[in-house]
Amino acid sequence: MKKYLLFIILCSAIVSGCTKSDDAVVGLVATVTTTAANLVTGNKIGTGGNISNDGGSSITARGVCWSTAANPVISGTHTSDGTGTGTFQSVITGLLPTTTYYVRAYATNGAGTAYGDEIVVTTTIQTDVYVGGYEFSPTMNQNIPKVWKNGVATALNTGAVSGYVRGVFVSGNDVYVTGYELDMATSQYRAVIWKNGTPSYLTNGVEDASAESVFVVGNDVYVAGYENINTIAVAKLWKNGVGTNLTDGTRLALGESVFVDGIDVYVSGYEVGVNGTHVKVWKNGAPTILNPVGELASTGSGVFVSGTDVYVANGVQVGAAVSVAKLWKNGVETVLTDGSHEAICKTVFVNGADVYVGGSERSAPGPYIARTWKNGIPSYLNSNTNSDAYVESVYFFGSTLYAAGYENDGTTTYTAKLWENGIATALTNGANSSFASCVFVKQ
Repeated sequence: MKKYLLFIILCSAIVSGCTKSDDAVVGLVATVTTTAANLVTGNKIGTGGNISNDGGSSITARGVCWSTAANPVISGTHTSDGTGTGTFQSVITGLLPTTTYYVRAYATNGAGTAYGDEIVVTTTIQTDVYVGGYEFSPTMNQNIPKVWKNGVATALNTGAVSGYVRGVFVSGNDVYVTGYELDMATSQYRAVIWKNGTPSYLTNGVEDASAESVFVVGNDVYVAGYENINTIAVAKLWKNGVGTNLTDGTRLALGESVFVDGIDVYVSGYEVGVNGTHVKVWKNGAPTILNPVGELASTGSGVFVSGTDVYVANGVQVGAAVSVAKLWKNGVETVLTDGSHEAICKTVFVNGADVYVGGSERSAPGPYIARTWKNGIPSYLNSNTNSDAYVESVYFFGSTLYAAGYENDGTTTYTAKLWENGIATALTNGANSSFASCVFVKQ
């Protein structure tokens, strides 16, 4: 009996010793799941993961790995997205269009690497994304107008004079960019259109002017903007460089967006009235006032035509109240914000039954929050709650909503940004202020 008891005690000691040693060395791997893809383009996939349990030791690496073969591992291509538990966002770039990829999240701790469930994603057809804007150059003390194609910047002038980009449109192999540039001889701004980087001036520089938007149909190039006449801004439409006044010059007016549908040319903007500022849309030069008397329109207006429906987006202030974001469809308004905080909207894009609007709304007493509205439902784009951010232009293609704008870092420096389904990409390194004002997607 004593022999059997001694044998049992020895076996228990051995088993107990082995268990403690293995736990100390091996432990448990983390628990991680893979996030469904929330962004798919011709060369990019947005996904991520959630680490719900660290397994008893710190997460030292996390991200996603991918391959064109099943069961990708971190010895292959992978992202590095920080440390620790919780959710994280990953953006896979440099992919091939119309290609199937296998993706899964990973998390590494002292026990090894754990993988989440595998998702299978096929990239879309190849697209080119053009963003227009400008960046300040401290060495030249000038704003340099720029176009970013798929994130790669091209300057549109030599930096000898300040310039600004307001609109972009791509037709075939030609890239049209509109804006304004300082005339050194007169110290006034000239309306300008660049075609493949070569500028043509729409005004003579005697008085300030700007080309705000461009739309190309075949060989015809339409530009909306304004030109001062006797110091009063007149809303204008240029067709192939020939300007037409949309207002008579008795009151300040701006043309801010242009859209061509068949033989009809629509321009949206505003004109100061006796009682308030009128949001207007001109169809073939004939104006329609959209907002009631007494409201004050904010700068920035967008127009889009889909079938027989004409959409206009703008922000207006009613009396002494804060501005609210509004969308008009065939002259009937929808209020997108409740008026509790200052809001503006500047751009609208329609895809089938879905209507997208871009702008911003202030979070009292905090900063302005970049926003998009899909069929009236808002989404928030700021990277943090301490920064001002604004959306200037939206464009929908495939399954992706592109939004161009800018965001600051809590200081006075702004960074031009492109949001794709809410995922932000900085277009500059943030050393100098930069701004994005327009976006266009070309297949």
